[in-house]
Amino acid sequence: LYNNKAVFSELIQKYLYNENNTSPLLMNLARIVQHKKVNEVITYNFDDLLEQNLVKLNLKDSVDFTAISKDAEIKGHNTLPIYHVHGIIPKEGPVDTVVFSEEEYHKRYSTAYHWSNVEQLHALTRTHCFFVGLSMTDPNLRRLLDTAKEMNNSNGINHYAFLQRKNLENYCVSDVNNTCKYVHVSGSLIDKDKQKEIYDLNYSVIDSIFMDLGVNVIWYEDHNELPRLVAEVFGVTQYEGMDK
Repeated sequence: LYNNKAVFSELIQKYLYNENNTSPLLMNLARIVQHKKVNEVITYNFDDLLEQNLVKLNLKDSVDFTAISKDAEIKGHNTLPIYHVHGIIPKEGPVDTVVFSEEEYHKRYSTAYHWSNVEQLHALTRTHCFFVGLSMTDPNLRRLLDTAKEMNNSNGINHYAFLQRKNLENYCVSDVNNTCKYVHVSGSLIDKDKQKEIYDLNYSVIDSIFMDLGVNVIWYEDHNELPRLVAEVFGVTQYEGMDK
């Protein structure tokens, strides 16, 4: 179906959605938009789940926010833009042609003046960006971060990324019997202080790498912590329908 992208996108639309179209994190992100804590949203997702959750909070499409997936849609609105830089496949309505293959992905990012690259660079050079739900390992994103830093001629830390790290117990060899099933290892040979030192060094190195890109990492250990952490950082209360 590669040569018929419209049919392929329609198939994605058919199977992308289910009954569960929300989550604690999505609702807290929607509340951040509702309380006007951000000027714009850039998403790499095809789905319109954020938009659906904004509607649940009584925000209106084209009045309070506008989903943008094409160059022609950028102008002519006074609402908060939600840029779908890889295309959008909404739950209902016509589908867009999305960036799905690796070839299309690299082609788009190699075009310096493609609208999606321009909008990302605008955000990275003119605002403070918060990255949620990304691994931050994509080389194209890191290239844009590096380019933005050079354009600003700044060594400042302008952006923030929420990233998960293992807790110390899971990072280290704490359970000799399960970890070393096929080789007998005495627990006395495991230097837990040295493991803690390696653990701290590993994440301090990662911190330094991101700082070189102008990004400050906000670490968390359990994904269940993220909705609350995001709400606290942006100064909004958690959604009332969720556990505190």
